[in-house]
Amino acid sequence: MFEVLTTEESYLRSMSVLEEHFLQAILQHNALIGHGVFSCLSRYTRQIMEVSVAFLEDLQRRVKEQSPVISDICDIIEKHALGNFLDPYKTYCKEVNAHSRVVKSVIAQNKEVREQVSKLEGDPKCSRLPMTSFLMLPMQRITRLPLLIERILSHREDESECFQSAMKALQDARKVANIINESVRDEERNHDFEEVLREKLTFDRCKLPFPLRSKSRWIVKQGDLTWIRSKEAKISQRYIIVLTDVLLIAKRRQRRVGGVIYDVLNYCMRNRVQAEEVEDNIYDKTEAFSVLLLEDKDGQELEMVFSVATPSERTRWIEAFHDLRFDKWLKELYRKKGAFDVCCLFNASQPDELAFEAGDVVRVLRKMPDGMWYGETSHDARQGWFPSSCVEEI
Repeated sequence: MFEVLTTEESYLRSMSVLEEHFLQAILQHNALIGHGVFSCLSRYTRQIMEVSVAFLEDLQRRVKEQSPVISDICDIIEKHALGNFLDPYKTYCKEVNAHSRVVKSVIAQNKEVREQVSKLEGDPKCSRLPMTSFLMLPMQRITRLPLLIERILSHREDESECFQSAMKALQDARKVANIINESVRDEERNHDFEEVLREKLTFDRCKLPFPLRSKSRWIVKQGDLTWIRSKEAKISQRYIIVLTDVLLIAKRRQRRVGGVIYDVLNYCMRNRVQAEEVEDNIYDKTEAFSVLLLEDKDGQELEMVFSVATPSERTRWIEAFHDLRFDKWLKELYRKKGAFDVCCLFNASQPDELAFEAGDVVRVLRKMPDGMWYGETSHDARQGWFPSSCVEEI
């Protein structure tokens, strides 16, 4: 229980460094920038600090009243989780990645700001950590709160009043973390899709009969696939973009200026796509699979065969085409699979991968023979694929 108190104190000190040492200094020194991203960050940061101060004061009051033996603090967590934390944390975390990108851009383009931030980061007050690392603290705190409650729960007797209190606090904390994670995912999905639409796709060779831009549409999976054009194994490369409801088939093109662009050649609604494994020896290619477009851009049926390097890649692509969630199967596996500790950082590079860092706990739901596993984080219920080398069984 004291860990919740001490970590909240440490967290609030770090948030004070972000607000007072970084943001206020930049705002006071750069009046023209004061009305932009830094003032917005400062406002959101102060809102976070207000609810953190109220939470910490309640914790400190409980310690003062009951010291040296504290009966419970989970009722305090329950009081603040949905009541006070949700709105300010959701507002902050939802925008933090976009704000972080703007901050990095301003620092890169504005010499005066860059020099000031560099000087501020060199101050021992912030342990010489970059300002951007402080921006991510609220997201880290709110998603790790369930882990702290789980530790409290592990020391409670089943069915006791304190156990029930901890369970209620855990449920509320997980609910807050899940809502915030989902809002962050939605924002990042929209950003990634907008970036691809704006900078990477051309539709000169394939006109879609509907607007592609939509807030309910995002990228499920994308990447290069080897297209096997015949049984003689003539191959070409195609760039595949699987959206929530549409499949786009494109060809990579290198421009003289502006880098790589993708010319969309064909499309099919996702509910009109079928995918399945094929016998490798037919096409003399490993990990081959066929994709059947029941109605392509010309209203025709079209079958394409692709190959990838590993069994897990093939499985992930087939499931992306089909939008397989296998929820019932996952629930059955929960009872059979153990939990794993994350032993190293893993940054997701694909939408279907699971990012985590050391200290997270993951329940493994599926294992592929090449070492790629599918799992779910215990504290915020995010799911995705990851290398098995990043985890150790508890």
